[in-house]
Amino acid sequence: MAAQNICNFNKFGFCKFSENCRKNHINEKCSKSSCDISTCQLRHPKVCRYLRDYKYCKFGEWCKFLHVEAENNYNDIIQIKTEQETIAKKLDLVEKQLEEKNGIIDCILKKLDYFH
Repeated sequence: MAAQNICNFNKFGFCKFSENCRKNHINEKCSKSSCDISTCQLRHPKVCRYLRDYKYCKFGEWCKFLHVEAENNYNDIIQIKTEQETIAKKLDLVEKQLEEKNGIIDCILKKLDYFH
């Protein structure tokens, strides 16, 4: 079976023609993590956008797209919150340093005004 005869709609998600499609449908999902998708004939479905964005997919286990665990999203959220807290602390430090520098500049300007 040549790679050009594989239905890309079925390979990466859903083909509306189903059994009536002119191209070949292979329904077995590839289990290899380091696979060359262009030469592999097995399915490599994209992530289900409804489950990803709305946390719900009406097709459930029959969905042709990939349903990823919510745990991955939770870990991403924790990581982003940690990074946000770190950035907020750095911003506070920079603002304090800026206030100190502005104070020094004000003192210098007052001294310059005094001598003129």
